[in-house]
Amino acid sequence: MLIIDTTHHSIGGKEYYEYIAFDTWFGLLHRHLRKGRECTWGYRILLAELEKIGYKPYVVVSDGGTGIFSMLRLFSLENRHQRCHVHILRDMRVGFRMNLKRMKSALRKYYIYKYAKLLLDSRTDEQYSLRWKHFQRVVLKMWNPQGDGEKNVVKAFVKVLDKAFTFTKFSDVPTTTNQVEGYISNINTRLKTMRGLKSPANAELLLNAIHHYLKQK
Repeated sequence: MLIIDTTHHSIGGKEYYEYIAFDTWFGLLHRHLRKGRECTWGYRILLAELEKIGYKPYVVVSDGGTGIFSMLRLFSLENRHQRCHVHILRDMRVGFRMNLKRMKSALRKYYIYKYAKLLLDSRTDEQYSLRWKHFQRVVLKMWNPQGDGEKNVVKAFVKVLDKAFTFTKFSDVPTTTNQVEGYISNINTRLKTMRGLKSPANAELLLNAIHHYLKQK
């Protein structure tokens, strides 16, 4: 299974993103550094390089970041896309402006969030069907979202549900990007010991060395 993600680097005071393709079995497959913000073109380069080495994704797991959807359509992978459940719930918390330490400060938002999590935890079609009906009854009627902001958050959640359950159509598909995020966390931990990245050339040398070390490890 292919997990794709990006990590941000400041190099010489400018913004760069490192695009990472990570296989759940083989680890890092490919990466490249690109100046500017996260974008479709960065992901296109990533998938094009994988095609060159003959790698065909079984399922692509992602956080749904900027540019991913256009890339998936280009490579005809939109029906093999699994959205990360952790990021779906994180998007809901951010949209609701919920504080992790005070989740129950707004009970309506809290219960909507908890029912959304319960729905994402479904593991069979029957379980999903029952929980979806419960979600509609409780969230959309009893705990009806208030204001355009809350309504848009719930609409966004409902819209992404189709891609949240791709794992039910294929075997052994992770429902989170935790594996690659743990890998990225190791990269960032090692970069903290440096005094900043001064130039793209030096950054490439350093990042390649870190990736090589992590792969050997």
